[in-house]
Amino acid sequence: MHTDIIYNTLTPDWSLSDFLPLCEKVRKEWMQEQKGFVSWTQYRNSKGGFTDIVEWESKGMMKLAEAQMKYNRYKVEWESCFQVEKSESLESIV
Repeated sequence: MHTDIIYNTLTPDWSLSDFLPLCEKVRKEWMQEQKGFVSWTQYRNSKGGFTDIVEWESKGMMKLAEAQMKYNRYKVEWESCFQVEKSESLESIV
């Protein structure tokens, strides 16, 4: 199992009410179609930022999905809505 933890904030042009429907579109119309995708859970912290935890069957499948992102019809909109502050990549050892 491979887990990505991504910390980000919305850009000033985006509100939560605009962001959440886009997340659902990306999840349902793209993420769930990616080979090796397991789950994506989003959290909002007390400062208004977000933490996304995305699980994949393997790091290779995650990398393949990253490469396929260029074909996601929401790519431009998705990349314009948030600023990634930090991300971590975790590999399960048990």
